[in-house]
Amino acid sequence: MTEQQNRHHEVPERQPLRRNARLYDAWSNVHILTGILIGWTINPLVALILVALYEPIEVFAVSPFLMKRGVIFGYEALPNSLSDIFFGAIGIVIGFLFAQHLGHPQDILLLFR
Repeated sequence: MTEQQNRHHEVPERQPLRRNARLYDAWSNVHILTGILIGWTINPLVALILVALYEPIEVFAVSPFLMKRGVIFGYEALPNSLSDIFFGAIGIVIGFLFAQHLGHPQDILLLFR
């Protein structure tokens, strides 16, 4: 194979992947909704601890595990991780307010028996 032909068969170099450092992205909405759900169903302090503990697990365990399998997920920089915790906390507050004003989900389900 000539050098010119060889150049056409080379795999192009990929740009290095940059960690997501945005303060708001589409996943922020997921964190808010998840926060609402757990803030509505369990103790808000426990919910906040769970939300805060999930972020390092996502970045240091889930993301590398999936990256080895070709899935880009949770490849975040610190600003994005902290904002995810912040949006989760907002959701927890909303969920807690739902629980205070509407009752817990299991109480609402009892109305439909």
